[in-house]
Amino acid sequence: MGDGVGYFCKRYGDDGYYEYVSKHADETKVSNCSGFQAMSLANTKHTKGLRSTGVAGVTCSRHNMWRPNGIGDLQVGERQCNVDFVLLAALIGLRLLWLIISYDIACQFAINFWSCMTQLLAHMQLTIEQKNVWWKVPNFHLPDHKPKCHSPYSFHWMWGAGMSHGEGIEQNWSFSNGTAASTRLMGPGSRQATLEDIFGFHNYNRTLAMRGVPTRCHFPPLWFTSAELSGLTSQITKSFSSQW
Repeated sequence: MGDGVGYFCKRYGDDGYYEYVSKHADETKVSNCSGFQAMSLANTKHTKGLRSTGVAGVTCSRHNMWRPNGIGDLQVGERQCNVDFVLLAALIGLRLLWLIISYDIACQFAINFWSCMTQLLAHMQLTIEQKNVWWKVPNFHLPDHKPKCHSPYSFHWMWGAGMSHGEGIEQNWSFSNGTAASTRLMGPGSRQATLEDIFGFHNYNRTLAMRGVPTRCHFPPLWFTSAELSGLTSQITKSFSSQW
C-alpha cells in the first residue's frame, strides 16, 4: 500500500505526518476538565522502547466508516498535534457547509485547534467558517466531564444532529482492538498492511449491512403511519369527508 493512499495518512516527506509531529512533539497542552484525562495521559503513558502506542482514527459518524487518510500512529498518547493532522487529513477534498466534530475531549481540543491548523499546509486547512463547525462530546462520555461542559457539548441540544450519539468510533474500535495482540510484534510495514486490511474489511461489512437499513429503520414508521391514518379516517363519516 502506497504512502497516503489508504486509511493511514501520508506519513513521509516534508508534508507528512511524522515531520509535522516531530516539530510539535514538545508542545504540552494539559486538560483543565477533570472528567477526562486523555491529554494528561498523553504525557504520562509509558512509551519507552515503543515505536507506536496505538493509533488515532477518524470515522464518519453517519455511517460508522473509517475515513481515507484518517488513521495515524500515536507516539505518546493523544497529543494535539497527532489528532490535528489526522482529522484534517481525513477531511481533505470535502466541500462542507457545516461540520460536527465529535471527540471525547472536544472541550479541550477545540481551544487550540484553529491556531494549530494554520501551521499545516494550505490544502489541509478547513475552508468552513468557524461558526459552522460545532464541537460535541459523545453521549456516553459527556457525564464524566465537568457540569459546564454538559449543555454546550451535548448532541441532545444540537440543531440538525438528529439521533446522533457520537459514539460510533467506539463501536469501530471494538472491531479492530482484537488485532493488537498480533500487530504489536510486527514490523512497521506488516503492521500497517494488516490494519489497512482490517479497516477496509470493516467498511466493506458496513456497506453490506446498509441493505437492511430501509427495512429496519424506514418501513416500520411507514406501517405505523399507515395504521394511524386508517384509524383516523375510520372515524370520519362519508358525508363529512365528501363535504370536506
